[in-house]
Amino acid sequence: SVLQQAVLTRSVTELGGDPGTVSTALASAVPKVTVLEPPTTDQAGFGQRYAVLQVVSILMYMVILIGGQAIAGGVVTEKGSRIVEILLACVRPTSLLAGKILGIGCAATLTTGAIAVIAAATAKVMDVLPDLDVNLDATVGWMLAWMVVGFLLYAVLFAAVASLVSRQEDLTTVTMPLILTIVVPYVLSFSMVSDPQNTLFRVLAYLPPFAPFLMPARMTIGVSSVVEQLAALGLAVVTLPLLMRLSATVYTRAVTRTGSRVPLKEVLGRRAR
Repeated sequence: SVLQQAVLTRSVTELGGDPGTVSTALASAVPKVTVLEPPTTDQAGFGQRYAVLQVVSILMYMVILIGGQAIAGGVVTEKGSRIVEILLACVRPTSLLAGKILGIGCAATLTTGAIAVIAAATAKVMDVLPDLDVNLDATVGWMLAWMVVGFLLYAVLFAAVASLVSRQEDLTTVTMPLILTIVVPYVLSFSMVSDPQNTLFRVLAYLPPFAPFLMPARMTIGVSSVVEQLAALGLAVVTLPLLMRLSATVYTRAVTRTGSRVPLKEVLGRRAR
């Protein structure tokens, strides 16, 4: 190595060059890699896309989980204090349930949606992400659409299971399965970026419990089309009336039954009054 360096230095000097400059250039030289068929994680601007994905998934998680728990807590409070019996003397159970979901839903989606809109507008005005190749307007628009549909999908289920218990201490037991169905797609929305075109992820993205998290994530990282988004959104909208009907049945039959936890099988098996 010493001999090679000496020969190189002598040759550079004889050619009229500066050996120090050549040595510095050689020491700092690094290969420039051009990926011809890049996977998602190697695409230019992936870091910025992933940052946007994180914000979208976190906001979606906040709306669905916090909003759902607020609805469940309100149902249990009204049932445990017997206030619901007074309310049902004035309104129908389905009207009371719809009012609760729409009221909390509007508050949750409007406040959280405002955060997304203001953040996107600020990023564009301040040029925070100058090299971002994500359409922030389209991303925020799809996020708001999925936020409304996702909240409704889970809100009706939170209200239904909460009507089965009369104490706040029992609420965690009945809502835990729903919380898990929220946490799982939330985590998958981050892990799917390693292989977004995997068949499993593509199928799960169409299923209503997973779609509110996975579809916005796929749109953000650039592997989903408008047609795919509309198809998944349509499937979720078609599923929503079925869940609403099931939730209304459970709520109507269980919300006035105080005391111990009402078995779901018993509520669904009873004949409607």
